[in-house]
Amino acid sequence: HKVESHELFGHLGYCKGCIICQMVWGVMRRINRKVNPHRELRAGYIFHMDMITWSHRSEEGNKYSVVLRYPACHVFGVLNLYLKSDATVMIEEWVKMLRNNPIFADISYPLVCVLRTDNDGAWSKENAEWGTMIDRQHINMYYVSPDRHGDENGFAERACGILEVVVKSLLAERALPPSWWQRCAVA
Repeated sequence: HKVESHELFGHLGYCKGCIICQMVWGVMRRINRKVNPHRELRAGYIFHMDMITWSHRSEEGNKYSVVLRYPACHVFGVLNLYLKSDATVMIEEWVKMLRNNPIFADISYPLVCVLRTDNDGAWSKENAEWGTMIDRQHINMYYVSPDRHGDENGFAERACGILEVVVKSLLAERALPPSWWQRCAVA
């Protein structure tokens, strides 16, 4: 009876073992996978960036952490902020510090050429102060699509997830108050 109604209504829905559906519809759930994705090998060229909003202010007074991850060597950078609007100043200082480090003097490209991130208000396309800073520092922004945020910005999202788990584990293990998150994040 189920097979007859399935055929009567033009093979709508799923009917196990239906040859027509297998030929016409193909696989019901296709999983796309990049076979050979590009992997950045230039150290310091591109950074993936996202922000964590912590539940409590730290003992130092901060509420936010900007998490930067380098895809070439998988190293994390963490900048702690009092206000989200502090991101422009803090990131510019961080970029200047990296570029002025004599260790990187012989690299053929300026460090932090590309920042790949979501369109958060702290560094959005509409943020004039941010726009001025990236022009001044010659940084190219790569904003991920809002509807593909998890897929395109997964590297930064995962970095935030790792940092949160590590910080919360350290707080729980040592029975520390939540306001000590910043001390655990930089440890």
